[in-house]
Amino acid sequence: MATFSVKSLLRLGTCDPRLQDIAKAALEICSVDFGIACGWRGEAEQNDAVRRKLSKTPWPTSNHNNMVGSEACSLAVDVLPYLRGRDLFSLSDLPKTDPNRPSDAEIEAAFRAVWDAFQSVAQKMGVRLRWGGDWDGDGKTRSQGDADERFVDLPHIEIR
Repeated sequence: MATFSVKSLLRLGTCDPRLQDIAKAALEICSVDFGIACGWRGEAEQNDAVRRKLSKTPWPTSNHNNMVGSEACSLAVDVLPYLRGRDLFSLSDLPKTDPNRPSDAEIEAAFRAVWDAFQSVAQKMGVRLRWGGDWDGDGKTRSQGDADERFVDLPHIEIR
């Protein structure tokens, strides 16, 4: 049985219960191992993500900033696939000439595999999701010629 690390579980615990259930079930069926990079974001973290161009949505309007009463209840999660025993964020920082660095196609395929697992579980639960690799939901990413995908956020999955 696949399980998340303690750190991933803590991050996932800041999310809507439906998203928690979907992520846990997706991990069981996904062809790629993955962790949770981010659930709920506070004001400083959200605005820093915007400053670093990792998000276009400032505090408090991101789905990462959702609250129920005074409790964090993120409607979005950022996933972190693993390839070659390492997380993709650290691998993608390697120089393009490094033989250990996966190609852009491999990176996108890993995120696509995680998205497919999330989507499969969510459909069975009757929950609509949206992926930052295919915001308009037409099944195509920018690398597949979808010109309307201007802001690519492959780690991002949110409840619609």
